[in-house]
Parts: sequence; structure tokens; C-alpha cells
Amino acid sequence: MENPITTNDNIVKLLKEISAVYQVIGENFFKVRAYQNAISIISSSSKQMRDIWQEGNLKDFPGLGNTIYSYLDELFKTGKVKHFEQAKANMPKGMFNLLDIPGIGPKTAFRLSKELDIQTREDLIEQAKLGKIAKLSGFGAKSQEELLKSALSERQKKDRLLFVTALEIAEDYKKYINSCPSVLDCRFLGSLRRGCATVGDIDFAVATANPELVINHFCGYKNVIKVEDKGEKKASVIISSGQRVDLMTGSPDFFGTILAHLTGSKLHNIALRTYALEKGCSLSEYGIKQKNNNHSFKSEEELYSFLGLSFIPPELREGVGEVESSKMGKLPKLVSLADIKGDLQLHTVLSDGTSSIEELAKKGKELGYEYIGITDHSPSLNTHSQEQVISIIERQKAIIDKLNCSKTFPRVFLGTEVNILASGELGISDNLLKMYDFAIAGIHSSFSQNRELTTKRIINAIKNPYINYIAHPTGRILLERPPLDIDWSLIFGYCVEYNKFLEINSFPSRLDLPDDLVRKALDRGIGLLINTDSHAVLHMDYMKYGVTVARRGWCSKEAIINTLPLNDFIKTFKIRTYDN
Repeated sequence: MENPITTNDNIVKLLKEISAVYQVIGENFFKVRAYQNAISIISSSSKQMRDIWQEGNLKDFPGLGNTIYSYLDELFKTGKVKHFEQAKANMPKGMFNLLDIPGIGPKTAFRLSKELDIQTREDLIEQAKLGKIAKLSGFGAKSQEELLKSALSERQKKDRLLFVTALEIAEDYKKYINSCPSVLDCRFLGSLRRGCATVGDIDFAVATANPELVINHFCGYKNVIKVEDKGEKKASVIISSGQRVDLMTGSPDFFGTILAHLTGSKLHNIALRTYALEKGCSLSEYGIKQKNNNHSFKSEEELYSFLGLSFIPPELREGVGEVESSKMGKLPKLVSLADIKGDLQLHTVLSDGTSSIEELAKKGKELGYEYIGITDHSPSLNTHSQEQVISIIERQKAIIDKLNCSKTFPRVFLGTEVNILASGELGISDNLLKMYDFAIAGIHSSFSQNRELTTKRIINAIKNPYINYIAHPTGRILLERPPLDIDWSLIFGYCVEYNKFLEINSFPSRLDLPDDLVRKALDRGIGLLINTDSHAVLHMDYMKYGVTVARRGWCSKEAIINTLPLNDFIKTFKIRTYDN
């Protein structure tokens, strides 16, 4: 039986607590970031870390690093981690109960617990209503009001999965479904097929002439722990991860109709039905009825063609004008993974990554890239002298120059990821930034600032002549942290004025910019890059998730800067030091 202490959810909770301790005591930023990376990776894993450990593969699991691996090894062996217990010993216990309340970071949780003895959400609500939080130094009535509002709100829903997690579960199940000889076609449905950032139930549609055999096979999957429903054409099961999985079967003769209807979205289906009615057709999940004729369709392409529409890719089916655009022949040719020529946010062992520059370059070569960008976090001037920072940059350049001279790898550019401080200033000075081929900026702290201050922070970064793009612009962590409160109209305006780009971050827990903002940026003519934010070699395979976001945002390859060939990219991206 699974030890509840060592489930992924509890491991994530434990790592969050240690990360919080480190932030309170002012531990090294890269050490904190390493824990945050591990949290994201474990949260998005569809397999239990304990199972991976038992198989002897945990040490090679991408993104953990040797230190966190050793702690997890100790946890699985003994049920506890001595270092973690020591780290938490001097902290007020109540602070850890406050960390999942939106707007409360580690330092705020520490102060509330230590100074007001707040132990629970209920304590926080009581103290706020009594006006005691407003009296604390640095808080005030407005902060108290915001904290009370957060504490009274429901916890963020956990009944959805990250897209990557749902996809991994579904792909494994699909392989099993396809092993049944009676399965003629098997497809994902709903939000998973549309590529939504988070997914609820996992749904399949199967074309078959023998639904009973397929349904029995579906219910016999190794991970099924409960069969909730088993009918003539459909079935529902619960698998070991606790996820509900549904199956709908149908005849190959009208499989296209079923697939279109169950892919959705609801708004897309309404728009499609409304359009069909205008053409004198009645559209339902069973096909199209026109006067005295009934029409069924083997494929979705046949269905859309019958209605006089070009095929609408699943990612666009959100009821936001795609039917009208299809009718007018104005749907974009969406960007594909094969269009990507490089990855411009990669981290190495020189900051908080686990791979070397050379290892990332080799992976870039395997992926067929023409160029990659190394973007380790900029060294802090609080812990390094300017001379030390210059020495670090020069060492990185020497490594990259050697790789580039070999001409056996993609072109490697030296960049850096700079923190946009709470004050709006950047983490390092311009005279250091200009030493890099390019630089990116992102918010990594002070997430609860108001709309005006947060927007100003990003605008300051956009105005800086040495910043090429804004990384993970909304700052969200899916299912964990809401997006920053930002005036996007202003941000887009400044991006246009200063010719700056925005990132679509492919890391599974980010997928940031979200697709709705991608489309708005696209409409303003703002250039976009799709990057993986890799902290290990295998993370470079995450590119496909960012491409899905771009497709949902209506992007063609022309909208994405890193689809350009090397020399065109250098000019458009404004690499500062290069030779053609």
C-alpha cells in the first residue's frame, strides 16, 4: 500500500515548505529556484516518484539535481528527511498552513504566524476582521482587506490536471486501447484534444463495428480500479491516479460526427449549429438533417466540407470567431513543432539547471535546431562583486566560443535571465547586460503587488535597451499561483513602441503567455517566441506544449520569431554580437 507521506502531492507540499523556509532566511536564490523547479516537475509527473525510485530510475529523473535526489532517497527509505526537520524546527508551525492562500508568500506567512500567532485560515479571517493585521508594520488596511478576501475565497480547484499530465495518462491508455483488434480509430476528446492548459475528465472516442468487445477491453486496462458505468456504447472508469476516464464508441460510418461533437467546445458547437441552421441544416451528434435527408460523416473533414467550411483544427474550436473565419477562408495555417528552429531559454549548472552548456547544445542538434540561447539567471550583485560577475560572463563566453568554433552544434548565444525587482529595477546593471548576446527579464518575486506597480515593473524592463523579451509574462503557475494583475493593453502598447517580444513559455506548469493573450498580442503585431525554460536536457522536449499554446492563440509560423532561419533570426531578434 502506498505510504501517504511519500505520494507526489505530499512530496510537493514538503518541498514547498522547505522552499518557504529558505526564502524566509534569505537563502541563495538559485537554491530556492532549484526547489521551485523540482516542485513543478513533480507536480506535472503522471507517475509516482516513489515508483520511479523503486525502479532505480530516480537519480536520472530530469530536473531534480543530486541534492534533492538524495533527500527524496532518504524520505523513501526512512519516511522523513533529517535536514527538512531541522530547517522547519525554528519556524512558526502555523506559517506552513497559510502558504496555499493566494497572495500570501513565505515571508508574509512567517510574520503573520510569528507576530499574531495565526495558525490557520480561520485564524487569519478572525484577526483580519478584528483589524489586527492592519496594525502590523508594512501592512495597513488595504493589505488586510486583500488578505481577508483571499482567505475567504475557495481554494483553487484541484479537480483538473495539467495538460502534460493528462496527455501522458491518455497516451498510455490509448496504446492499450489500440491493442484491441476491433479498434479502427481512437481519438482524444474534449479539452485534452483542444490542447487546453488544464484538463478535467479524460475522454476517448473509438470507431468500431464491435463496441461490446472494445468496451470490455477498455475496462480491463491495468490501471482501472473501478468501473463506474458500462453500457452498450460507452463506459466510464476510475484509474489508479483517481482520474475519471470515459469512452464513447461509434460506427465508422458516422465517427466524424461523434468526434466533432465530443471535441467541443460547447461554444464552438453552438456556433457550428447556428451556422448550419442558416444553411437549412440541423446539426447534432448524430449527423446533419437536411429536409428529408440524413447525412453522417466518416471524418470531421467531410462534415466541415459539407457545410462549406475549411477544416477547423481542434485547438481553435473555442467559439471565438473560428466558424466565421473558416467560412471566409481566413483561418491561419497554424505553427507546428517542425517549424521551430531554436530554443531561447535554457538554464545550466552555472545557475539552477542540471545540464551543461555542451549537453544542451547536443540536445539542440538532436532536435534539428539552428540555434539555442543559454539564459542562466544573472549573478546577484548582492553576493558577487562586479569583477566576479564579469569573470563569470567571460567563462561562459569561452565555453560557448569553443562550441561555436567547432561548428558541430547549433549556434549558441549567451543570454541571461534578469529578475525584475519589486522596485522596478533590473537585477543587474546595463554595463553588465550589454556583455551578453541578448537578455530576458521576468518577475520572480513580489507577486502580490497591485496592478499599477506590477505593470510599471514590466514596462521598465521593456524600455531597457538591452532586454530582448519578457519571460513567462503573467507569472502564473497552473493550479498553484494565479497570474499577475497586469494592464495588458499598456504592456502591448509598449511592446509595439519599443519593438520588444513576449515569450510563450512551454514549461508544463506555466504555458505562459496564455492562449487568449497570445491572440491579443498577435492582433497587435507583437513578435512571440516559444521557449522551454529548460533546467535539464530532457525539458527541451517540452517545446511541443508551447507550440500547442501558440496554435490555440491562432499563430502561424510567421508570428513566432524562433521559426526564422539563423541569419534572419539574428537580425530580427537583434543579437548584439555576431558575425554572419
